[in-house]
Amino acid sequence: MLVPIVGYAIGPRIFNRYLSELPNLAVVAGSLAIAALFYAPFAFSNLPAHMSTEVTWSVIGLAVGPTLAGFIVFFALIGEIGPVRTTVVTYVNPAVALILGVVLLGEPFTIGLGLGFPLVIAGSVLATRRRQPVTSRSSAAVEVAGPDPTM
Repeated sequence: MLVPIVGYAIGPRIFNRYLSELPNLAVVAGSLAIAALFYAPFAFSNLPAHMSTEVTWSVIGLAVGPTLAGFIVFFALIGEIGPVRTTVVTYVNPAVALILGVVLLGEPFTIGLGLGFPLVIAGSVLATRRRQPVTSRSSAAVEVAGPDPTM
C-alpha cells in the first residue's frame, strides 16, 4: 500500500512541475503503460487456466472506460485546481465507495464507518477550501480609514 500512496502523493506534483505542457492523454497513456509493465510479471504468473469471453471483455471495458476516464479527469483537475487540492479525490473516493457498499450491497455499517466518514469529508473540505488573502494590520487600517486627503 505504501507504493500507491506515495505515487498518489507525488504524481500530481511531478505532472504539474515537469509534464504540464504535454497533452493529458499522452501522460495518461504513458503512466498506464509504465504501470502495466510493472504489473505484467505478477499478472502473467497468476493467470487462470481459462477466462471466458465475457470476463475478458469486462476486464478490457474496466481498463479502458473508468480507468482512462478517471485519469483524464484527474490530470485535468491538476491543471485546473492544482496538484495539492486534486489529491483530495483519493481520500473521498474510498469514503464514497464505503457508503455505496452499505446502501447498495447491504454491507454492515460499523461504528468505524460512522466516525471515519465524517472525518474524511471534513478533512477534505478543509483541505480544499479557498484561503482568504492575509492582509497586514497596517494595510487593513488604510483600507478602513480610506486614502489620506492631505496627499
